[in-house]
Amino acid sequence: MNKLYSFPNCDKCVEAKKILKQKKVDYEEVDAGEDEGLKKFKKFYKNNKDSIKRGQDGIVLPVLILDDHIYQGLENIIKKVYPKNP
Repeated sequence: MNKLYSFPNCDKCVEAKKILKQKKVDYEEVDAGEDEGLKKFKKFYKNNKDSIKRGQDGIVLPVLILDDHIYQGLENIIKKVYPKNP
């Protein structure tokens, strides 16, 4: 199952959700701002920390798991769902 790790009041997370809806991408949202969602994100991060980048202010969200690949940050999610034509 595809997953989107997001945070409340995160403009880029809101935009990612809008884009995924437009492109009809099915996913489960994990709200890292809630206790259960934070636990899930911490477990995910622990198992994938080599693939997750940390910015100046911490981990960059949103993080999308799509077809077992990790796409971190709105820009990378956009590149994935709107690929350029060759």
